[in-house]
Amino acid sequence: MTVQFTTLGALVGLAIAIALIVKRFSPAYSLILGALIGGIIGGGSLTGTVNTMVSGAGSMMSSILRILTSGALAGALIKTGSAEKIAQTIVDKLGQKRAVIAISIATMIICAVGVFIDISVITVANASDLDIAAETFADLNTAYFSGDAIDLEKEAYGIALWDRVPADMTAYYISTIVDDRKANPEGHHRISLDF
Repeated sequence: MTVQFTTLGALVGLAIAIALIVKRFSPAYSLILGALIGGIIGGGSLTGTVNTMVSGAGSMMSSILRILTSGALAGALIKTGSAEKIAQTIVDKLGQKRAVIAISIATMIICAVGVFIDISVITVANASDLDIAAETFADLNTAYFSGDAIDLEKEAYGIALWDRVPADMTAYYISTIVDDRKANPEGHHRISLDF
C-alpha cells in the first residue's frame, strides 16, 4: 500500500529541519524529526510515515555508503602521505613545467581505487602546490642572498601561492624579496666583508 503525502507536509517538514539545523541541532536528527512531523502533517499515519522513511533511507544507502567509503579512503590516503607520494613521484618524473599533467595523472590513479574525482583533485593538487611554493621559496632565498637576478616571470605561480597565504612571517619575507627584485631587477652586489 502506497502512502500519499501532501506538498504542505513536505514544506513544513523541510522548514522544521532547516530551523533545527540553523539552531545547531544535529543535522541527522533534524532531518529525521522534520521528515516525521512533515509526514504526519502531510496526511500519513505514524506507521505509514515511518515505513516510508525506512524504505527511502534503504534505497539511498548504497549511494551514501559509496560516499562514506570514498571519504574514508581519501582520508587514509592523505593521512598516510600516500596521495602526496603518488603526486610527488609523478611531478618528479614529468617535471614542474608539466605539473598540470602530473596532477591529472595522479588524480586518475587515485580515482581508479574508488575515490571521487573532486576529492582526488583536492588531495593531489595540494601536494603539488606545496612543492611549488617550497621550491619558489628556496629559489628566491638563494638568489636574494647570492645577489643573483630572479626571473619573476618563471616564479610567478609560486609567488601567487605565497600571496594567498594568510599574513605570516614567511609570506611577508617572500613579498619583501619580490618587491626588492622589482625595484632592482638585475640583483644586487654581494656584500663583501673586509677584515
